[in-house]
Amino acid sequence: MESSRGSRSCLRVIPALALILGSGSGELRAATGADLEAEEQVAAPVVLDGVTLFRVRGVSALPAQERARRIAERLSAAGSDLTFDPGAVRIAEGEVGSEMLAGHAA
Repeated sequence: MESSRGSRSCLRVIPALALILGSGSGELRAATGADLEAEEQVAAPVVLDGVTLFRVRGVSALPAQERARRIAERLSAAGSDLTFDPGAVRIAEGEVGSEMLAGHAA
């Protein structure tokens, strides 16, 4: 039962993320091997229901692994909340970068 609940949470959150993350500038470039190795060392994957959604970087006060864990927890909670409206997710500029907001944070 828990597995189907987790899959439902992933299915509810991923479309909202795709909408938000897919609205980038469209500027793409091929990553070199060195780029990928450097990214692996400073970024951590955000994983929901066994699926890597994206990677995040850390800062001295919040290492990448901890930041990724916290994001995954919030996404899981949002996906498990039957009252969560994926259309309410928005991006706002914060002090240190873009922030994805929904629910009480919105």
